[in-house]
Amino acid sequence: MKRSFIGIVAGIYLFILSIVYWIFFKNPPVGLFIILFDFFGLMLIVSGIFEHMEYYNKNSYFIITAGTLIGMFILSYFQTSLPAYQNNLILSYVLIGIFTASIIYLAHGFTRRWGK
Repeated sequence: MKRSFIGIVAGIYLFILSIVYWIFFKNPPVGLFIILFDFFGLMLIVSGIFEHMEYYNKNSYFIITAGTLIGMFILSYFQTSLPAYQNNLILSYVLIGIFTASIIYLAHGFTRRWGK
């Protein structure tokens, strides 16, 4: 199985997992995890599509990555501004930072392979 299909399947799996988790556990702290996993899954899907189509345009990929991060920051801000997050706000910011670093590392590693 090609690496691109693994990325697409992993991204779809994260989407399905977060939707199922949201259906069964609707308490507010879970909402941040759903947002973060959805955007990480979106980046896995986009990376898999770029690799599958062999479309190696770094500018397009980084624009999509930047848009994904901006969307993640906006939705995370609205989610963490809820009163339920006021007790563990630092933990929420740490999680957002970890997922941001993961997406940036994914984008950097993915575009480094294009040069080879």
